[in-house]
Parts: sequence; C-alpha cells; structure tokens
Amino acid sequence: MGLFDKLRNKPKELSIEDKEEYVYSIYQVIDRKCNFKENLDILNHWERTLYIAIILEIDVHNGGFEEYFCSQSADYYKDAVSSFEELGSYEAANICHRAISALGEELPVNRQERENYYNDMIEDSIDEILYDCEVELKEKSDELTSLYYDYIKNNEACFTD
Repeated sequence: MGLFDKLRNKPKELSIEDKEEYVYSIYQVIDRKCNFKENLDILNHWERTLYIAIILEIDVHNGGFEEYFCSQSADYYKDAVSSFEELGSYEAANICHRAISALGEELPVNRQERENYYNDMIEDSIDEILYDCEVELKEKSDELTSLYYDYIKNNEACFTD
C-alpha cells in the first residue's frame, strides 16, 4: 500500500456539528448523573472538569456572564479557570479569570448572595469587561467544542454511567 492509499483511507474528520452533537450527548448524561447541578460530588474528576466548563459556556451563550454569575452554575466558579486549563484552553481560562476578577476574587458561593453581590457591584466599567469577556468566549465556541470532544475521546474510560 502506497502513501496515497493510506491518505485516501484515512478516517474522515468529524464536522464541528457532529462533535457538538457528541459532546452535548455526553453533557446530558453528566447533567442527569449529577441531578442537574445539584450534586457535582458524584462526578469523577474528568466529568466534573468537562461539566464545569460546559455549564459556564452554556450560561454565557444564553445570557452572558450576568446569566452565569446569577445562576446555580457559578456555585462552581472557583473551578472554572482550572477546568478550562485542563481542557487545554488557556485563552478561555484567561477570559474566565478576567470576568471573575472584574467582580473580585472571592464571590459569595450562595446563589442569592452572589446575585445580590453582582447587582451591587455592577457598574458600566465592570459591565464592559464582562461583555468583552462574553464576546471573546463566544468566539471560541468551535475551538472549545473540539477541545471537549478530544478530552472525552482521550479519557473515554472515565466517561461512563
């Protein structure tokens, strides 16, 4: 078999849509496993890492960092930066760090207290930083999907029911 035969027989790269569908199906399994963000302690390290990154990205896509910080997802904000780092997206980790830092390094863990804190802290300069972070994170969506996909595939044995 020649070089060109090997290239012709190379498995086709999945489209971003196919990867997105696969990642979302894994996310749904993890979401049910942890009772929809109620018990992340039940997740193993790999599931938790992936899940924390995805729930942040979903919230930001749905309503920006305001949606994230005022939701149950941000109960795990302290793990967001390290989750993106472990997934291999240091840029997304940096974006999250900037968004968190805009509100202060220590946010209340309780959702209602965090929402009140957010509403008390928000001003035009902070809102602008959060908006810039939102736009930057949304621009990384396809890249993040590919990283999620690769992370799942590289740790496949860790993503079981």
